[in-house]
Amino acid sequence: MKMNQPVTRIRVRFDETDQQGVVHHGNYIRYFEVARIEFFRSIGFSYKAFEAEGFRMVVAEIQVKYQRPAYFDDILDLFVDIEKMGSASLTFKFQIKRDQEPIALGQAKLACLGSTNRPIRFPAIFREALKAAACQKGD
Repeated sequence: MKMNQPVTRIRVRFDETDQQGVVHHGNYIRYFEVARIEFFRSIGFSYKAFEAEGFRMVVAEIQVKYQRPAYFDDILDLFVDIEKMGSASLTFKFQIKRDQEPIALGQAKLACLGSTNRPIRFPAIFREALKAAACQKGD
C-alpha cells in the first residue's frame, strides 16, 4: 500500500505544546494512534468491534523520527500504511506533514492478543479487510 492520501487531519491544540509552543515529543505517538484508528475506519474495520470479540492490539515496538517541529494551531495531515503483516503482528508506517512539509516519520509494530493476553493470530475477517484495502490502492 502507498501513503498517498492522509487518513485524517488534526489541528494542534494548545495543551499538546511546551512552553515554546512546540508540540511535545510524546504527542507524536498519540497522533500515530489517531491515524491508525482512522485507517481502520477507512477500510471499514471497527477496532471497537474487534475488542468486543475478545481481541486486542498492543504496541510491541515504536519509533519516531522528528524532522521539523510542529506548533500550536498547525494543521497536520496524518498518513499511515501497512509495512508488514505477520500472522499475529502488524507493522505500520506513519508520516505527519504540515502543508506537504514532512514533520515526523514513525513505525509501530503491534501484536494481536486474545482474551488470555497471549499472542494469537489475527482473525480472518481482519486480514481480509487489510487485503481488500491493499487491492483498492493498487498493491
